[in-house]
Amino acid sequence: MTAADLARPVLAPHPPMSPTLTPRTPRALVGRTVKYFLLIFSVIVVLMPLYVLVVTSFKSGREIGVTGQWTLPQHWTTASWAKAWTAGSATQTANNVHFRMHERS
Repeated sequence: MTAADLARPVLAPHPPMSPTLTPRTPRALVGRTVKYFLLIFSVIVVLMPLYVLVVTSFKSGREIGVTGQWTLPQHWTTASWAKAWTAGSATQTANNVHFRMHERS
């Protein structure tokens, strides 16, 4: 090695292309768009029942129905939550099931 070789900067080789990167062709773009559209559509379909469940829990008894399940409540109330909490907790329900099983024996 000469002094000129030591003074020359050494460039690192280019890293190989990652296998997850796809070429930016129109066909790849369309495929990726369709894939993400289907993914977002699936997430919306899965989360719709959760939306109905949460929104309905804040409605009064008169607002709950088949025709108004997608609308937001006119008056937000937690009365349904309080009624469910006082009517029975998970422990009471579990105990009732436990006793019923023993009564049959």
